[in-house]
Amino acid sequence: MSRPGTGQPPPPDSSSPCTKYNLGSGHKAPVGAIAWAGNGKRLASGSDEGIVKLWTIDYANIGKTDKSDYETQHGSRECITALAFNPKKDDMLAIIGSNVTKVCDLRAKSSASVVIEAPTPDAIAATWDNHDNLVVLQLNNTITHIDPRRKRTHKPQVFREGDEATDVAFIEGGRKLLISTRYGVEVCRIATGWW
Repeated sequence: MSRPGTGQPPPPDSSSPCTKYNLGSGHKAPVGAIAWAGNGKRLASGSDEGIVKLWTIDYANIGKTDKSDYETQHGSRECITALAFNPKKDDMLAIIGSNVTKVCDLRAKSSASVVIEAPTPDAIAATWDNHDNLVVLQLNNTITHIDPRRKRTHKPQVFREGDEATDVAFIEGGRKLLISTRYGVEVCRIATGWW
């Protein structure tokens, strides 16, 4: 909706702490995963239908968002549970499905090329470490480590006991892993050679 006669979006509601911009959906099923590229100009959205859409954001012209990059069909239309751009490489996107994780190179304009694909049953979250490796969190407190550069997937490991982890993120240059659980937040020191 625009202000009458201006074609501009209405001013933000001063009582609201955020400004809402509707980028549109383009998805035919609920969107359950989003990720921003480190340069802040690209957004990825993933849906329950197994489709990932890439959006190029033009901050100077909000409302003129380009979603024509491409769509990535993820396996057999499995639910996309998480997305993660590599913080050092804006053209590297991890697509985490409920059973398979794909690391994709987005430099091609017509389609994403899969760098590595790994089985990650019951995956729920992912984060990149400071060596460009992906850590995928799965149910039952299991982590799978994926090394796209060497095209290698390490055996899944149970990394903690207790209540189930729900999300992960590296801190302090990858020396510690921040873990959210259903009841709190934990910090785990990563031992040398853990992978």
